[in-house]
Amino acid sequence: MDPKDNFPRRAVYFIFFFCIAAYGFVYFEIFRQTEFKPEVQVVKMQPN
Repeated sequence: MDPKDNFPRRAVYFIFFFCIAAYGFVYFEIFRQTEFKPEVQVVKMQPN
């Protein structure tokens, strides 16, 4: 196999894994904030 053909595939896998990890981290942060602090979110949503 050509080593030149192997590099872009590894880069694509790395970028794909990085996007999944970043999305999972952001989703976990949002879930943690909404799970443990529901009253804070409700107060922020009220117009008064």
